[in-house]
Amino acid sequence: MNNLRRIYRGIDRFTEVTGQAVSYLILATIFIMVFEVLARYLFNAPTKWSYDLSYMIGGTGMLLGAGFSMLHNVHVRVDIIYEKLELRRRRIIDTIGTIVFALPMITILTQDAWKEAIRVYVQHTRSDYGIWMPVLWPYRTAMAIAFVFFLLAAISFLIKNILSLRTGEDLIGKAEEL
Repeated sequence: MNNLRRIYRGIDRFTEVTGQAVSYLILATIFIMVFEVLARYLFNAPTKWSYDLSYMIGGTGMLLGAGFSMLHNVHVRVDIIYEKLELRRRRIIDTIGTIVFALPMITILTQDAWKEAIRVYVQHTRSDYGIWMPVLWPYRTAMAIAFVFFLLAAISFLIKNILSLRTGEDLIGKAEEL
């Protein structure tokens, strides 16, 4: 059991650090959008790069923040019944949901994201959403890495649920021991 605790604590520390670092990507996205608005409307000089860069940085930030959200147990769920259940029943639901839904889905998304990252790199694919048309491989690679981080957070979540079922201790959403 101590090995499992070391594993989830290591994953949680990593997730906490990356989640906090990624929060600055949101600030970068805001800066880019404000810069674009000022350039466009004050100086009549719109940029070619702001649209592409804002969706790439913003999307990367959102995906990289998924594991952080799982660590802090702030993902969206229907709490009408769930919150009224005793701790053991909630952990059973979380364990089953993680095994049946989350882990398989995140694994599939991770595999597909890596395939796509490799494909756009090999084919030198460029974005066709804006007029800047940057290469897509850095963005797609960041997405694939984000799904790996999310998968790690889901594994940590599963370990904590299993340990909670064994010990009765509530380990979910407790980041203070990081």
